[in-house]
Amino acid sequence: MPRYRVVWPDIPWEDRVSYPTSVQQQLDQRIEELQQDPRTRARYHPPPRDHWITSFGPNLQGTIVYSIRDEPIPTVGILRLSYMDL
Repeated sequence: MPRYRVVWPDIPWEDRVSYPTSVQQQLDQRIEELQQDPRTRARYHPPPRDHWITSFGPNLQGTIVYSIRDEPIPTVGILRLSYMDL
């Protein structure tokens, strides 16, 4: 069972669904990992940014920018996605 829930605002979700199916699958795999431990394989940017960045895809050509909230409900908020087809 996932430890963190994932919240998708409209714009990152629209980006996600615009990607090819294979990219969506790679992204979904990384999101599943973030649900278990969002601080693994990620870099933290302290305030004023206060967000995390991680990569996805076989060549790490995708980027996820997100926030983490531990209380009251553990949540990962997806802030931005980018993907470059190599």
